[in-house]
Amino acid sequence: MHHNTLVNGGVGISWGPLNPPSSGTRVSHNIIKSGSEAPYGEYCQTLPDATTLASKLSFGANLLETTNTLAMDDTGCGNDVPWAQWRSYGFDTTAAGSIVSATSALTGSGPLTGLPAGDARRGQRGHLNP
Repeated sequence: MHHNTLVNGGVGISWGPLNPPSSGTRVSHNIIKSGSEAPYGEYCQTLPDATTLASKLSFGANLLETTNTLAMDDTGCGNDVPWAQWRSYGFDTTAAGSIVSATSALTGSGPLTGLPAGDARRGQRGHLNP
């Protein structure tokens, strides 16, 4: 999943990317403004150990705007992942090119939501909405 702009929503990660034979799911170059919700969610899915998880998922080069202390919220069973743990997997780290902020860098609404004119991240993330 890449080059998407999500406002007032997030990305659901569940059985598909986490089932035993899956590998290589990449979430990158997205703008996700989830507000008070966690930008990622799952339902009753325990994450595998860090080594296995790294072979299944990759999260980087995302611009995430959220006030939630969780990166991933398990809405059903409480397998929540706070930001420190999420980043310990190498997900959405500064080195991976992600920016996590509680403040809004997005402007407009609806289809015109995008980064402000002149923002260097517009070209880097492939989001050129005015």
